[in-house]
Amino acid sequence: MAGTCSAIKSYFDAHDVATNVKFNGKKRDEIEVTEEPELEIADFYKMMTANKVDLMVRAVMLVKFQAGLDSSTLADRFNFYAYQQIAKWCGADDHKAWGHDKCPIPVHLVRVKTGIKYTTFIDRDALDAIKAYLSWREERHGPRDPARPIFLTTRNEPIHGEWISDAFRRLSRSSRAQRRLGNGILKLRPHKTRRLLKSLLME
Repeated sequence: MAGTCSAIKSYFDAHDVATNVKFNGKKRDEIEVTEEPELEIADFYKMMTANKVDLMVRAVMLVKFQAGLDSSTLADRFNFYAYQQIAKWCGADDHKAWGHDKCPIPVHLVRVKTGIKYTTFIDRDALDAIKAYLSWREERHGPRDPARPIFLTTRNEPIHGEWISDAFRRLSRSSRAQRRLGNGILKLRPHKTRRLLKSLLME
């Protein structure tokens, strides 16, 4: 901080601009800073193994975690473009024929927030969850329309980012993985799955 402060002062001095930047490196910040706890693998396990977990919610959360997806990219990219890529990689249009021997499965996406193209992967757990959900949906609503996204709401509309946040909140509460911080803010949020994946991969 002292170096940064000195650089700022030097910049303004060089341009003959008066500035009143002050920094006392010996003074401690009196405001207590508390970091929000991270999502632990035990929390996520609780959520995935809780009683009566909706098949689609389970599939969405496992995809989100294993592929390291933010909610908007999952809803607006993966949901629309992954089925064809998984089918091609597995060599079968019928999801029932997708096998573990093809895992991990690469999925090429463009991140919504940055527009950057990248490749991510799903593994056995996410693949099994997608297959279970698609089979359930096929029993209830008939064969899947190839032009439609993978995950559809009860209104037969594609899921969106808010839907994912709401589903995560409900699941974390019902599994009792959810906790509140001292200020009442919920501890566990959907973006924590990406940070959990990152920490596990680093380990």
